[in-house]
Amino acid sequence: MQTLYLSVALALIVLIMVFFVVDHILTFMNLQENVHAIAKHYLIDLSLGLIPFLHRQYFVTFLTHTVLLESL
Repeated sequence: MQTLYLSVALALIVLIMVFFVVDHILTFMNLQENVHAIAKHYLIDLSLGLIPFLHRQYFVTFLTHTVLLESL
């Protein structure tokens, strides 16, 4: 269950960074407008993808422990 909490917390941290910090960093890099927009949306999607990815790790660990306990 802690993995679910961790995935949500990491996703929220990255989302907050995207909204407050990434714009300044991408502007400092002097990127074209379309590259700037794509990079920002990519980071938003990446942060949202952390939730199912880490949640999957929780289920794999749970199933592994369950199968090991049932075999005893």
